[in-house]
This record gives sequence, structure tokens and C-alpha cells, in this order.
Amino acid sequence: MKLLILISAMLLGDLSYANESEEAKENEAIYIIARKRKENLQEVPISITTFNEYQLEEAGINTVRDLTDTTPNVSLIGSTSGRYSTPYIRGQGNQDLNLPEEISVGFNLDEVPLPRYAMDNDLVDIQSVEVLRGPQGTLFGKNTQAGAINIYTKEPNYKDGSKITLEAGNLDTKAFVGTTNFRLGSEKLQNRLSVKLKEQGGFIKDTYLNKDLGDSETYSFNNTLVYRPTNTFKSTFKIGAQNKEGSDALIISRNEPGYPKSHQNIDPIYKSNLITTSLKLEKDFDDVLLTIIGAFNYYDFNIKYDEADYYITYDYLRSQVGQALADQYINDSNELFRSIQEYQRQYYTEFRISNKDSSDISWTTGLNISRNHYRLLSHIRTFSGGFVFKKQNINLITDSFSVFGEATKKLTETYSLTFGTRVNHDIKEFKSIHNSTAIADYRQNSEEDFTNFTSKLTLAAKLSETKNLYASVARGYQSGGYPSYHFNNYNGISKDQPAYEDSTSLSYEIGSKMSFFNRKLTLNSAIFFNDIKDKQVRVKDTSTNQSFYANIDTDVYGAELEAKLKATTDLTFGSTLGYTNSKFKEETVSGTSNTVLNKKGARLANIPYWTGSTFAQYSYFLNSVNGFLNFRTSYKYVGHRFGDNINHTRMGSYGLVGARVSFEKESYTITTYVNNLFDKLYESQAYYYSAFDKEVSSPGQPRTYGVKATYRF
Repeated sequence: MKLLILISAMLLGDLSYANESEEAKENEAIYIIARKRKENLQEVPISITTFNEYQLEEAGINTVRDLTDTTPNVSLIGSTSGRYSTPYIRGQGNQDLNLPEEISVGFNLDEVPLPRYAMDNDLVDIQSVEVLRGPQGTLFGKNTQAGAINIYTKEPNYKDGSKITLEAGNLDTKAFVGTTNFRLGSEKLQNRLSVKLKEQGGFIKDTYLNKDLGDSETYSFNNTLVYRPTNTFKSTFKIGAQNKEGSDALIISRNEPGYPKSHQNIDPIYKSNLITTSLKLEKDFDDVLLTIIGAFNYYDFNIKYDEADYYITYDYLRSQVGQALADQYINDSNELFRSIQEYQRQYYTEFRISNKDSSDISWTTGLNISRNHYRLLSHIRTFSGGFVFKKQNINLITDSFSVFGEATKKLTETYSLTFGTRVNHDIKEFKSIHNSTAIADYRQNSEEDFTNFTSKLTLAAKLSETKNLYASVARGYQSGGYPSYHFNNYNGISKDQPAYEDSTSLSYEIGSKMSFFNRKLTLNSAIFFNDIKDKQVRVKDTSTNQSFYANIDTDVYGAELEAKLKATTDLTFGSTLGYTNSKFKEETVSGTSNTVLNKKGARLANIPYWTGSTFAQYSYFLNSVNGFLNFRTSYKYVGHRFGDNINHTRMGSYGLVGARVSFEKESYTITTYVNNLFDKLYESQAYYYSAFDKEVSSPGQPRTYGVKATYRF
């Protein structure tokens, strides 16, 4: 009865505002380009979370990882360097870092896919972020079975002027951000430049090196040059770079007193570089808009770290070689180490045509051509029945070609139907040279082709200006290919590394986007079911200590809810809630030892049942000083999950509290903040390290606090 009264009150309240002005509607609308055209967020039949530049600042979102704090059914796990990070959406992701291309979440910067290992970056001069849940293969290509995260940087406007931001905080945090806009001659040619420098100390105590691991120094810039000679042509050239150096403990023992701590005899210093460039040409032909994008991305990463962290390996090593040799080698930096050097070059081109100003049908069609060249050089000295070395030189080259199209037909004043499809063809080349104690100069040169398609059908119903429903069915696709590691050679087997098969999925979704009380209350919700066939899963036979890839069927179902209430002009509340149930549909058993590699009905690794967040923000105008005083408090919840496919390692649930206070005037803003207010100890990832019979994990960030000052001129 109470529920019926509440629903009735909402509907009546909504009807009472039926005569709101068109100007008010326009002011409240949020526009996005999730379907490659400008549309009202509430009318796009996709489950989407968006952030504009002001929302990013208000929420203190500075990195891709921060985005997940307020986004339901989305997470990003990993250690501190960024290279060892994996995104998940709706229970789909691939934690295996030996898949340099095949992941379930697409990541795009200004409409250009980024390298798989360069996702967890600092956000610099961002215009907006759109997190799309559910398969997005039609418009964003392969490997978007779970969804896509699209980031758009700001374009120049010389009237915006310039600004600088200074920040200082605990963990020796220091940061500088500077942005300037200017025109070159006339308004037709404008430029925007942003620079960011940030340093932060570590928080994982290393008892051998006597330093805190997890520190980082990041230097980045974005530059955008826009040339608009006429109202019908626009050229946008973007170039950006990020250099990051620091130390990454990677994984540490879970059960040591004083966690988090490590004991490594090699300082695990990493260096990474990311360079992004793109040229976008847009030509308006009255009825259609032609868009051409050409891009080149470059990424490199190198690290050398201790394979024999004392807390993880000493007990095992002592049991194998005795205490005397264990003591000798455990702190020998010339033994038991791993070094990695990797390089990735991406070339990307898109040709796209969209129609304009059609009330009956809207459509977009195009083609993509891309090349991805990945190279890995690795050197390992480890213990496997004795002290051994292993060196690998891997080259992976992927040429991709695809054509796509999507159209939305307005059936009636209420209903519209959208259908889209993409056909993708990959040519994958794998070259490997391996040398080790067991194998001398083993070479492989293999090639595989993969062709498949994605598609999506959506029926949308616009019940009123503030009430929208939709139902969709989509086919997702994740290409097959080769891993960046030759597992056969690594395990001493003189045999070619086989390719793993591609994966497909069928996803069903029903959603609603509704506003009430003159758009003061917004409720967006969706329920979904994903039937995934041949999911690419790395499994390990603990009886032989050998890893390989298996294609395993899985089911994922769940729901998400986003709510936002503008209670008064000054007071805003927001909440998100996500539920995901992801399980294996079949069991995989080793053919040689009958060892169970994954259990039927077991939960997929790193997927909690529940995630959620809430915030409250109050803004008060101080007449005496002509400025706004803003208060914001937030809470993030992540439920318990398992770190492996046999559900051996369980991570507990946790909740994090944050707070921000800022004072804002026209020319400056001063902000104080604290994240993880109660210094909650939690884990980003964890799993069972079977080779050493240890549970290991990567800890989450401790309490951080500081002050920021921004000056605009």
C-alpha cells in the first residue's frame, strides 16, 4: 500500500509540472555522444553513467580508477603502476595480463581506442566521461562485450582564459595543473594546452629496502588545435603524452603481521610512457556529416622486480633447497627476478557518415582499419626444481578491418526501433623466440584469422517528456588470438603456443529512465542477462603447475539503479546500487591429472554481488564575501568477492568514506579533501599463488588528504 501511494505521488507530482517551459527542459538536459551523435542522456536507450568537468571536480575524480567509485557494476582492480590494472563491467573483464588486446571493456580517448595496458591513467583537462554498460560492439568495435568507457578532452575557447591548480597532501603529495587557451590570429584557429605534474609517496613498507613502495611521479600534457575556416568544416588535432615512474610491489603476502608490507631485494621501479595523437576532420554536407579520424598511439613499459619476496617464497624455497641455500639466494638480486620490457604501437582510422536533422530516421555508417603491434621482452630467473632462466621475445601483430552501421526508425510518436551491426575481420601474427635452461632458441611464426559480427536491436518507448523505457538484445564479440606469453616454452615444452578461440555473447536488457517533480528526481534503472559462450579464461593445473587458456561458458545477470535528487536549490543527493551474479556454466578438468581447473557454479573472479555509492552535497552562497561554500560527503561500498576461478581466495567487503569542503569565487577555488576517511584497510585484488602455497594480494589506497587551490585568469 505504501508503495502504491509513493508511485501515485510521483506520477501526480510529475503531472503537476507538465506545463514546464521548454527553456527549463533544455537547461536540465544532459547531452552525450554515446551513439556518435549528440543526444539527450535520458532518451538514449543504453545504461550510461556520465560525468562532466564540474562533476569530476566536485567528486574529486582524478584517475580512471576514481570513476568506479560512483559507477554501479563497474570496477577497476590492480596494483599501483596502472599497467597491472583490469576494468570490469557487469561481471565481465579479463584479469589475465597476458592478453594485450582481448578484454571485455573498450577504452576510448576522443573516439580512439587506447592500448590495453594504458587504461588506468590520470585524467587531464577532461570535458566529459561516458561509461556505457552492456555490449557496444556496433559503434565501438570488438572487445566491448561488457561495455565501454569513453573519455573526451576539452577543446579550445580563447574566451575561457587560463587557470592553474596547486595541490599538497599527505604521502608527500604535490601536484601542479596548468591550462591555457589562445587563438592564433583569428578565431578560426584556436589552441588549448594543459600540463599536469604530480608526485605521491608510497604506502607499502618494504622491510629489506627500507622504503615505502607504491610511490609515483607523473608528468603529462594535452594539446588541442582546432581550425574552423567555415561553418561547415572543422579540423581537430590532438596530441598528448604521459610519463610515469614509480615503484610497484605488485603482490604481497596477505597474512603477514603489519600488512601491507613486502621484503624485496630489488627496488621494483617501473617506467611507462604513453603518447596519443589524433586528427579528426568533420565536413557538413547539409544532409549528412562526414567524419574522418586518423590516430597513432605509442606505449612502453619496463620493470624489474624480485620474484622472491621473502614473505611469499622463503618457506617454499627452504623446503626445496634447505635453509643454507634459501638464505643465500633469497636476497641475491642476481637470482629469482623478473624483468619486462614491452612496447605497443597502434594505428587507427575511421570513416563515418551520419545523417542530420531527421525526425523520422537517423543513421550512422562507417568503417575502421587498424594495426596493433605489441612486443614483449622478458627475462626470468626463478626456481623450478632448480635455479633456471627463461628469456622470451614476443611479437604480436594484429590487422583489423570492420564495417558498421546503425539506424533508429521512429515508428510512432511513442515508439522507436534501433538496429545496428558490425562485421569484423582480424589477421593475427605471432612471432616468438625462446631461450631457457630447458630449451635453446625455440622459434615460432604463426598466423590466425578471425571473422565475426556484433549486432544490437533496441525497442524504445517515450511515454512522456520525462518517462522512457527500452528493451534490447545484443550480440557481443571478443576476438581470439595469441597471448603475450609462450606458455608451452615457459613450461619447458618444445611445442608451438596455440591460439585461443574467440568468444561471443547474447545480452538481454530492460531499462527505464525517468524523472519526477519537475526533473528534481531522476531514477535510471536496468536489469540484464548475459549468456557468454567460450569466455577466454586462463586456468592453471596445480598438479603440473602449467597455465593455459580455456574457453568456458558463463552466465551473468544483475541490475543497477542510479538516483539523483535535487532536494533544494542548494542540496543534492545521489545514490547508485549494482547487483551482479556471474558464474561458470561448466566445469573444466585437466586432461592429464583430472584436476578441477574451474568449478561449475563457481563465481567469476573479482566480481562482488553488490556495489553501491551515495553522496550528499550542500552549496551555500555567502553574501558577505560573494562566494559559494560547498560541502560534500560520499560513501562507496564493495561486497565480498573471490580472487580466483575455483573460489579459493575470498576478499571481504569494505566501505570507504570521503569528504570535501570548498570555497569558490569567480577567480579562484580552495578545496580541502579526505579520501578513505577512516583509513580502512582493504584489497584491490587477491588470489592463491599455488606455486608457493601462499595467498597474495594488492592493497587498496590508504587515507589521503590535502588541499587544492585553483586560480582562473
